[in-house]
Amino acid sequence: MVKVADLAKKGVDVEEMIVSELQRRSKDDFLAFQQLLIIPSAYGPQRMFKCQTPFQKEAFEALSPSLIDVKAGKIPKRKHFWIERTKKASKDADLAICILWLMYSCTNPFLAQICASDSKQAKIIRDRCMEVMHFNPWLNKTVEVIEDQVRNRTNPRTVRTLIESTGSAGDAQGPTPDLLILNELVHVERWDTIMAHMANATGVPRNVMIIATNAGIKGSPADGLRTQIFKTAKRNPDGYYIQVFKERAPWVSEEDVETLRSTDPTGKETDRLYRGKWISGLGDALDEKDIENMFVLDGPTEETKPGWFCLIGLDMGETNDHAGLVALGVNIEENQMEVWKHKSLKPSIPNEQGKLEVNAEEVQLTTLDWSRKYNACWVGYDPAAGGRFIAQWLRRHGVVMCEMAFGNSSNLIDMATCLTQAVKGTRLKAYDDDSGTLRRDIGKFSIERTARGIKLTATRDSYGHADVGTALVICLPQAFELMGWGDNYQNNMPLTEENTKPLSQQELDSMDPDMRALYELDWTK
Repeated sequence: MVKVADLAKKGVDVEEMIVSELQRRSKDDFLAFQQLLIIPSAYGPQRMFKCQTPFQKEAFEALSPSLIDVKAGKIPKRKHFWIERTKKASKDADLAICILWLMYSCTNPFLAQICASDSKQAKIIRDRCMEVMHFNPWLNKTVEVIEDQVRNRTNPRTVRTLIESTGSAGDAQGPTPDLLILNELVHVERWDTIMAHMANATGVPRNVMIIATNAGIKGSPADGLRTQIFKTAKRNPDGYYIQVFKERAPWVSEEDVETLRSTDPTGKETDRLYRGKWISGLGDALDEKDIENMFVLDGPTEETKPGWFCLIGLDMGETNDHAGLVALGVNIEENQMEVWKHKSLKPSIPNEQGKLEVNAEEVQLTTLDWSRKYNACWVGYDPAAGGRFIAQWLRRHGVVMCEMAFGNSSNLIDMATCLTQAVKGTRLKAYDDDSGTLRRDIGKFSIERTARGIKLTATRDSYGHADVGTALVICLPQAFELMGWGDNYQNNMPLTEENTKPLSQQELDSMDPDMRALYELDWTK
């Protein structure tokens, strides 16, 4: 075997020889194609075979057989790929190389589809394709980029890549691609559209699906899909490829990461993007480990337990937020609290402007049902968004109601103190639903310093404003009082409000007509 060093001594241009061989093989060999390319590396334009990292090499080698099969119209043995990397770890550029090879080499009809949460993110891979084509002008003879398509010049209608966002569910109903790339999965809000895209792709026997993402939020739909795919991959390792790269990209310096961290209020976003950590949220009220230790219950508690009291928290939403409801069990003797049940009620009824609002009737009846089911001794509520009117209706049906305004500074201080002490002291146990609702809400809470001490705030995101989490923290100061942890003991705890009289005629006249109708009806008859 002739050694490279010996060839070099004889004056042979080894790199030119390698490039020539890669060019010869590039039409049929994906690995040869990607190694041949000149890329805009962190250290200037270089051939891929000279600067490829081990994690890139591993992913390309896993993808290669499937890409070759699907290009030839064969059913690939491995059809599912999950590529999870830290920020700047060349995820988009590597996927662009996959697209370019297929558009460059395909002769049979072929459709690829790239989807992301919005048009800007969906076009990232297209932009990476254009960058690679700039440094490899020979590709322009075969491949072209026209608006939101990357396609073969000689067969632009049959060999093409569609690039679109998931903003409209209708967009997902058409294409049945041979290759589906779901990019930036953790940013997707229209999850129904993602499911539709995946269903369409599943209908193509030779389809290959690549999901690419950074780390995200625990309890989000992306986290749920990740868990599902990882479990399936364990049962069928030949059909799935999983890559989780949690390290800082080698061309990103530790100094740069620390500089970013210094401008990150909690450090969680930096950890998510550059350390590959899935986080419960961007709030800083609780450490990730404390939140993890809180969720130890298998599921809801459907019956009261001897020696336990029940408190219920209600956070009422309107058009922008869900309503949140939590039943909290409290054991005075054991100094323990358990989330027995929680529920998020999303906006479902359109108003005169067409915006969806929370079904107030459902909130009333669910709260009444839980109050009777668990024999609740206290129900706290946030009076905002119609909560006061719902409280009046519930009082008429024998429910003990107490106003706990989330906008009241004193309440926010109490809630912040009780939340941190309960969770860090391992006094609060909880379960979560399949959507990760409560964990996600708890992760949104932050602690702000004020002249009076600390107060609790919640970050709004695409899932709302921590409505179920708010319902939980509404209960906590009362739970502390019940267990004797607060300034008062259970004999002095305010089980009722002073103002429990019915609404005045003036208040009734000022009510929304639909809300007044609900208030005046007796739904228990």
